[in-house]
Amino acid sequence: MCLIPTEREARQRLPNMLANPTRRTTFESLANLSSRLFAGKMILARKGTKYYYPCRLIAKSTRRAQGGDTWTIKWWRYANHSSAGQYELKVPISRLADALWENSAERRQIQLGEWKRAYIVHELNDEEESLTNPEARRFTTEIHHALVPHSPILSQLLHNPDAVSSDLVPAKRWAQTQRDIHGNAVPFCGLLTLNDQLSINNWYYKHIEDAYLEFEHNWELDADTIEHGSDLEQYIINQAWDKLVTFT
Repeated sequence: MCLIPTEREARQRLPNMLANPTRRTTFESLANLSSRLFAGKMILARKGTKYYYPCRLIAKSTRRAQGGDTWTIKWWRYANHSSAGQYELKVPISRLADALWENSAERRQIQLGEWKRAYIVHELNDEEESLTNPEARRFTTEIHHALVPHSPILSQLLHNPDAVSSDLVPAKRWAQTQRDIHGNAVPFCGLLTLNDQLSINNWYYKHIEDAYLEFEHNWELDADTIEHGSDLEQYIINQAWDKLVTFT
């Protein structure tokens, strides 16, 4: 039976635990790598003749008469090679490498390939998901003051976009030359931060009639943008578009 220590016992043990932290002390080498391998372990494997990429060990195959044990692995799905995310069978131990604790000499012999790190992938996925949620971030006063004057034209772009002249709308004019991405978002954000984009989405959702119907269909800001009659407004819009493209 497992007994949970009391709060007093836990406090008494804490100083000793801090004074003697648990850590690996055994020198690790590729020579005894096989003894450290187990199914489920994340490890590096060589792809081709030179570069190593992350993968997970799936299952071991013991074949003493055919050159030793081999492993089935699954490559990290964001590795920068043609087998990313796929399984590979019969990978010999000679192609594998782990952390090689306290063995900098052997570690330096391992040449790493390119891949996306997990936290970067997580952040990218979070950004994509949040941009489809109009309630992800409330719009700011600054965003409100910037967009309110253009409410009528933004509403027209939603309900009757063909009535908006593309001559005065850089984004719409650009989109007309990109037939293969018709209906998708313009891929330029310039110096707008993710929070800025979320605030704009929220403002649009709150202030443009029927915008919520578009968000329910996983809507993103379309290539059609704004138009205004005055030369000054047109100049400002064109300059803003140039900056958006330049700084992306």
